Amino acid sequence: MKPEYPHTQGFIGIVIHVMQKPCNQNIAREILLGLEEEQVPYQVQPVEYKLGDALATAYQACLKSNFGVGICIAPDAVVLHYSRLSKDNPLFIIPINAGDPKTYRILGQNAAKFIKGRPFDKI
Repeated sequence: MKPEYPHTQGFIGIVIHVMQKPCNQNIAREILLGLEEEQVPYQVQPVEYKLGDALATAYQACLKSNFGVGICIAPDAVVLHYSRLSKDNPLFIIPINAGDPKTYRILGQNAAKFIKGRPFDKI
């Protein structure tokens, strides 16, 4: 996956940390499609794989974002975090085995809606 929205140089929208181990590309694609549908810029950054570290990695991602919103896509979970929340209290944690791919698209849309101040869709 490559970083998107190169015309926003110097501005980092939602930061997405993708753990390089066996990342589910279908889940990643659904999250990115959800963000694109809401027209919010994002940047994908590969990070080192560490089992059980999705929460901390999502928090690191949100600290890099100009919006304060970060996502981690790990082999075991997807985490959506906001920088003004405590490190252990993310907006959403969704296990990878949640089933329906639409769940992950909605997570991407909800990340964008959070920035826009709009209500979340139910996951």
